Amino acid sequence: MGKATLYIASLLAGLCQLYIGYDSNTFSSVLVIKPWVDFMGHPNDAQLGSLQTCYTVPTIILAIFVAPYIQDRWGRRISMSLGSAIIVVAALVMALTPNSTGFWAGRVVLGVGQAFVYAAPTYMAECATRTIRGRIVGIWQITWATGALISTVIAIGATSNASLGEWQWRLIEITQVVIPSIVAVGIWFVPESPRWLVEHDRLDDARDALRRLRTEQDDVEGEFTDIVEAVKWEKENTSKLSIREIFVDKSIRHRLFIACFLNLFNQVCGNNAMNNFGSVVYNSAFNSPTIALTMQAVQDVVQMFGATIAILWIDRIGRRRALFWGAILMCIFLIIAGAVPVGVGPENIVNNKAAAGVLVLFICLFYVTFGPSWGASVWIVTTEIFPMNVRAQLVGISSQFQNIGSLALSQAFPTMFADLSYKSMFVFAGFNIFMAIIVWFFLPETKNISLEEMDVLFGGVNRVEEQKKKDGLIETKPEGSYADEKQEVSMA
Repeated sequence: MGKATLYIASLLAGLCQLYIGYDSNTFSSVLVIKPWVDFMGHPNDAQLGSLQTCYTVPTIILAIFVAPYIQDRWGRRISMSLGSAIIVVAALVMALTPNSTGFWAGRVVLGVGQAFVYAAPTYMAECATRTIRGRIVGIWQITWATGALISTVIAIGATSNASLGEWQWRLIEITQVVIPSIVAVGIWFVPESPRWLVEHDRLDDARDALRRLRTEQDDVEGEFTDIVEAVKWEKENTSKLSIREIFVDKSIRHRLFIACFLNLFNQVCGNNAMNNFGSVVYNSAFNSPTIALTMQAVQDVVQMFGATIAILWIDRIGRRRALFWGAILMCIFLIIAGAVPVGVGPENIVNNKAAAGVLVLFICLFYVTFGPSWGASVWIVTTEIFPMNVRAQLVGISSQFQNIGSLALSQAFPTMFADLSYKSMFVFAGFNIFMAIIVWFFLPETKNISLEEMDVLFGGVNRVEEQKKKDGLIETKPEGSYADEKQEVSMA
């Protein structure tokens, strides 16, 4: 039952990403829905960018300065539940607003809610065992693609019925209330993060949570002891989000650089442009909003497939290898995706179905590669490399580099595509080369390493071992114990 509970808890948390993906494609879809364009007063490129900005800025500010403290003070679950409830309110405001001002306000409220649900990947990593942590956190990427697909399918259905009028886009918005409502309530029926419970000295609750999340074959007591020792060391030797510690501790500084870089280039690699403005790119190639939305749906299905690969293989192939080769392949696919329409002429691609087909094919290959690499692996690395005492804060800071990248591209891409057309693909291809170089030289492999031992990998102190020495505990456990199991897995 323990493994089932772990997957149920992870899926509920992962659904928080489903409505992030849903909104991303909702925004992309409404751009080509005429009743929405009329309702909003035919916004220009700058206004479209601002619509994304007014959603992203509150997310960035609150996710860095407010949400981590709620997570640490009251728990991961309350942050997810609160954020989900706010998103329900935002969806209702956008769906039922009588004027464009209400839609803008709904976007701002939506950004507020999104800031709090970023507790979810941290919760998933803290609940998972080290051997399947990649698989568990990888659910986060699958649910994003699932949400994007659901949004696009609803958009296709709505736009095929012209009699709906404004409800072509209002229907897309109001459907967004369903999943957040489920999460807001359902998250209270699964255990809180065992590591958060230990940090708050709720040791009996933490042990009970671990038992609910583990199978009979897992050494719950051994894992529980390691968590307690690591947290005890942190309380005696560190402080909660000490700015000095971040900048003085070379190990943490290294990790923060890696996490911020990975999250920024998760968007700058080309992913954000096609997720938020894919319908515009496809519409320019096919001159049909219906076909554009259908191609967006195909892109989402492919992205789900790529994310599923991450679930199956990421704990075997490792994070570093997935990120390096992912960047190389994405670079190649983007070059080809841009070269073909540039070769036939952007103005001629509408009449050249073969060229348009090649564009779609290589964008899909890009997303098959993105899913297990710069999609899932970025979140896995971000949530597993920081120590407990600063995890919520530094995951909050680094993950918001995705929104910073999204914010920049939301402002830049409409103008970039208007000026460069399909040559924009070459810009993103260049970023992917840079990404591969940074991963190769700065990212160690993190698979099969427990969260409590991650410090050693980055040149820090082994907090578990140091605290056991201080407490006079036996360091070498009998054969078959939790410690031996960790060593055998790491050597495999």
